[in-house]
Amino acid sequence: FENGENQRPWLVVESELDAALVAQEAGDLVSVSALGSAQIKPHAALHAALADAGRVLVALDADAAGAKAARWWLQTYGRAVRWPVPSGKDPGDYHAQGGSIRSWVEAGLRG
Repeated sequence: FENGENQRPWLVVESELDAALVAQEAGDLVSVSALGSAQIKPHAALHAALADAGRVLVALDADAAGAKAARWWLQTYGRAVRWPVPSGKDPGDYHAQGGSIRSWVEAGLRG
């Protein structure tokens, strides 16, 4: 993670496909990281970036596992907010239903 990127907002998702979609649609607004699973915690370099981030949007899947895991993120990162998609389980579902990934990210950054 390069200098100057630390204050940049981050969005955390479970799936690599969701991360690629968010990066495609809103990569100029946020850095994105895919965990692979709701239970996985960030590695040291990602942890350092998230700790210094201006905002961390925790967009784990909109299911019981994602909600449970989000508690750890909110307790660990002071600027973290739970930011599930408005409909569907994840960004891919939301996009497939016609939702705007960019508008969703922008709303999270304003909130």
